[in-house]
Amino acid sequence: MELRKRSTIIIILLIVICIVFAYFYLSYREEKIQREREVEYERLYPSLGIQRVDPPEEAEDFTLKTLKGGTVSLKDYRGRLIFLNFWATWCGPCRAEMPSMQRLWEEFKEEDFVILAINIQEESKLVSSFMNERGLSFPVLLDEKGKVARSYGIRGIPTTFFLNPEGEIIGKAVGARDWDSEESFQLIEELLLEALLGG
Repeated sequence: MELRKRSTIIIILLIVICIVFAYFYLSYREEKIQREREVEYERLYPSLGIQRVDPPEEAEDFTLKTLKGGTVSLKDYRGRLIFLNFWATWCGPCRAEMPSMQRLWEEFKEEDFVILAINIQEESKLVSSFMNERGLSFPVLLDEKGKVARSYGIRGIPTTFFLNPEGEIIGKAVGARDWDSEESFQLIEELLLEALLGG
């Protein structure tokens, strides 16, 4: 009887030790994976030539016309990761990066992600024709007087800002990029995951 009691106690102790060991092992592994993910995430900014804005800066709200004739405000997109791109049809680098922006849009448009391509000081008919001829379907807004571009300090185009779901600027890229590269997709995935986990 005494032997059976001791055996039971030993078995219980072994189970407890195994549970504690498993808990600490899984916690350590999770922390290690998180650290590795953060290192990879930090690497993506410089590898894509994106200037990280840390701490994030609140983006100035605006209201602009769409190509369909309606109006939208930046605050309408709160809760989404925003790819805010300033461009013009006459800009060669802008035209060069737009096919990759389209592929980026097609990859993530079903997620909490939106591209807002702000055209600077061009007529809606010209911009609409440009988009249709090239099969581009991501949202375009019209900064007809260049007021929004000035408020964002745009000095050269294309210029792209990344905004978190709280409407804060977290990154900036001046010049054209291959937005459909593996690293670009990885960055968007990481930013979406970060937003999902609450920053």
